[in-house]
Amino acid sequence: MKKMKELIFSEENIQSLIENNLLDINELVEQFHRSNLISHTRYVYSMGAKSWGSWERVSIMINKFLSEKDWKFEPSSETFNVNVAYFAPSIFLKLKEYEIIDIINNLNQQQLVYVLVKDEIMDFFITLFKNPLFIFVLRRINPIFFINLLLALTKKNYVSIKDEINLISLFIKANSKINSTYKDILEFRLNSLKNKVSQGKNNNSKNMLMKIALLICGQLRGYEEAIPRFASKFRFLGSVDAYISTWDNIGSTRFNAQNSYRIFEKEACDFIAKEQDIFDFSKFDTAINSYLSNDTIETIIKDNISNYLQWCNLIQFNIKKYTEYPYNLMSNSEKMYYHNAYWVNTLGEEYFKQYDLIIKIRPDYFFKDSTPLILDKRLNEYKTLITDTSNYLFLEWGFGMGDQLWIGKPDSILPILKCHNHSTISYQFTSNTLEKGAYHGHINCGLEAWGNALSLLETPSSLQKSRLSGTKLIPLNVLRDMDIYK
Repeated sequence: MKKMKELIFSEENIQSLIENNLLDINELVEQFHRSNLISHTRYVYSMGAKSWGSWERVSIMINKFLSEKDWKFEPSSETFNVNVAYFAPSIFLKLKEYEIIDIINNLNQQQLVYVLVKDEIMDFFITLFKNPLFIFVLRRINPIFFINLLLALTKKNYVSIKDEINLISLFIKANSKINSTYKDILEFRLNSLKNKVSQGKNNNSKNMLMKIALLICGQLRGYEEAIPRFASKFRFLGSVDAYISTWDNIGSTRFNAQNSYRIFEKEACDFIAKEQDIFDFSKFDTAINSYLSNDTIETIIKDNISNYLQWCNLIQFNIKKYTEYPYNLMSNSEKMYYHNAYWVNTLGEEYFKQYDLIIKIRPDYFFKDSTPLILDKRLNEYKTLITDTSNYLFLEWGFGMGDQLWIGKPDSILPILKCHNHSTISYQFTSNTLEKGAYHGHINCGLEAWGNALSLLETPSSLQKSRLSGTKLIPLNVLRDMDIYK
């Protein structure tokens, strides 16, 4: 069998092929059999793009190209169907309604995300919701499909709370034999929504200085630059107690095309983007950690942070040994959730309910300026939260929310601080649907917030970050000498 020629789905290449009438429709359609096509377009081919979102523009160009060529889509393998739905949604939606639903109903978790991330697909379902016969559709779709559909609805607040309550109630009623795990997740969300409606918009604001718990959680890289600026943001809000949970190895952020600027100087980043074919990207993390390896002394860490946080009334530390079992077996995402939960698990939820406000922030969150934070009065409403993303996220990697900064009252923030727990709905969902572990950055906390029906407020300008602080950036001359080449 002839090996498929790989077509590069970069914005520059696709645009050039179309403009010069060099894009062969058969060669293009053949690419839809590639299982890695969407992930490569999103994370590999977009590397070095002039602006964010190049993968979306690639999809728009391909959708337009195939539509103008009047290409007829005939369903094939799941991989083929998913790629058509992603890159040519208007053509995918020409199928009969039942065909669309049957195709999506047979997809795995990642494939569902790839399809439901498309606005055109979601618009199709919003129209379908309004059909009185939609109850018959609910009887045909599986719970994983339905839950992902609900998650995707958060992107643009497609439906009201009352409409979602009705939608979930109808699904549970129409599927009496639903798997208990998914039924528990849906009922948890349903009850949270009902509680939110019953509470209304009670705003018990306090015109007084607050008692605040500041949880600084995560890896310490760049903390010497970032933590000193916390004072200008938080000290004037009231009386602040600080709780730090981290580990002794500062290390470096994991390398990928999107975050190379946090590890390498600009000249080195440009070289990586230009010469990417010569690199073995699987070697980068090992080489970077080898270069930056420095086991920081715990007493120095404590002295530095205590000095930066002199304005706090109380400072408590939990510094884990990087090599300590079972901590050394945790993924990076699990470590994040472990540290988020540490002080709540240690001191108890009731202890933290004494605070008027809880702030969870990464040690490397470097604020854009020193302007003091002015709190949104809506934080006093039932189940509201400020994060670093202003809203829930539903992107190619899945559903979630910002995980770098959270600000909320105890009843809102405590459930998501305790994601490191096998009994949570987020763990139940991820362990049953995702192949690579049960803890994922953005995803677990997002699912927990969604299950608790938290409303995410727009991130105020005073909380915008300049960047995540990093260790000293690696220059080009060091990059050239690293063991990272093919």
